[in-house]
Amino acid sequence: MPFNYNFPVPPTDANCKPTFTQTFFHRDWIDGVDVVQAEQTANEDGLNLRFQRIQSDIARLSADVANAFNCIALLRSQVVEALDAIKAQFNQLAAKNLKDGKEKEKEKEKEKEKEKEKEKEKEKEKDSKEGKDTKDGKDRKEDKDGKEGKEFKDGSGKEAEHIPAPLPMPPMSLSSGLSTFLWNASPLDGPSAAGRSFIRPDERPVLGERALKSAEDMER
Repeated sequence: MPFNYNFPVPPTDANCKPTFTQTFFHRDWIDGVDVVQAEQTANEDGLNLRFQRIQSDIARLSADVANAFNCIALLRSQVVEALDAIKAQFNQLAAKNLKDGKEKEKEKEKEKEKEKEKEKEKEKEKDSKEGKDTKDGKDRKEDKDGKEGKEFKDGSGKEAEHIPAPLPMPPMSLSSGLSTFLWNASPLDGPSAAGRSFIRPDERPVLGERALKSAEDMER
């Protein structure tokens, strides 16, 4: 928007011009020749006319001087008004710049807040992702440990001992087994008694055979 003065100052003023025109011009007198007289004659203006002309010139000079001071005062007031208009324009511009600066500062603050919020959101997402990954890893580890614990624990909740499976025993007869149990003797060779619920006479232990013979002798 172009700047204009509220009260324009004109470059010239018709009222601020001199109006004085000199009317008194002194003609030198000569001693012993010129006669001093009051009234005007054909050859002499006389003192009265001379002094009247001087008085008129002084009055016109006074009017011009007064008019000059009036013009100076008017110009001063116009300059003050023009400077006030310039001052108001500068103040308005400064206020606008200040307002724009504050708005820019607010926008910058808002941008900073938005950036901080974005950073916080990123940190939250990162922490959430890391926490989720950590939790998933922990859960997988716990599941793995739980599975391994279940594999290595018995019904009592204690870790089960790794006992190797017993080697298969060779088939033996009942008499051979009793002999091994009673006399810590080597198993008797003979056919397997597996699948039978009784023993044959040759499968009886020695002690049992003696007791049976004693009972038979007593009965006789």
